[in-house]
Amino acid sequence: MPGREGRFAPAVGRYIEASLLPGPGLAVAIDPATPALQDLYASDQALWRWTVTAEETGRHDLTNRTRVMTKRADGSFAPRGTPFTDSRTVEVYVAGTAAIEETAREADRAIKSVTEPTGALTTLLKALAGLVAAAGALWLALKTLGRGKADPPPGS
Repeated sequence: MPGREGRFAPAVGRYIEASLLPGPGLAVAIDPATPALQDLYASDQALWRWTVTAEETGRHDLTNRTRVMTKRADGSFAPRGTPFTDSRTVEVYVAGTAAIEETAREADRAIKSVTEPTGALTTLLKALAGLVAAAGALWLALKTLGRGKADPPPGS
C-alpha cells in the first residue's frame, strides 16, 4: 500500500533524527529506507521514508518521533532537548490476507458452478440408468414369456 506524506513542525537543528514506532499491539516490521540521522546544513528540508510490513489488519497507531541531535567533538551524536512525537491512527490492510480471502471466495464460486450442474447431470444419468434397467427388465420378461409358448408344429 503506498504511504501518505505527513508534514510535521518539530524543533529543528542542524542534525535531526527521525524514527517511526509501532503503537501498542501492532505487529509490524519497520525498515528505514533513508538514514535516521540527517544533516540539514545543505537544505531546509529533510525526507525520511520507511517500509512498513504489517502482519494483521485493523486500526493501529504509528508514532513519528524526531529529535534534534548535537555532534560531539569525538564525532558521536547526542539528543538535545525533548523529542517531538506525533501519533496517528492508521487503517492497516494486509495484502496477503485479502488475497487469500478473495481466492477462497473465487474457489467457492467455482466449486458451486461445477457441483450444481453436476448434481443435475447426476440426476439425469440416474434417470437414464433407471430407464435402461427398466427396458432391460422388459426385454428379459418378454423373452422369458416367449419361451413358454408351444413351438409351432413343423411345416405349419
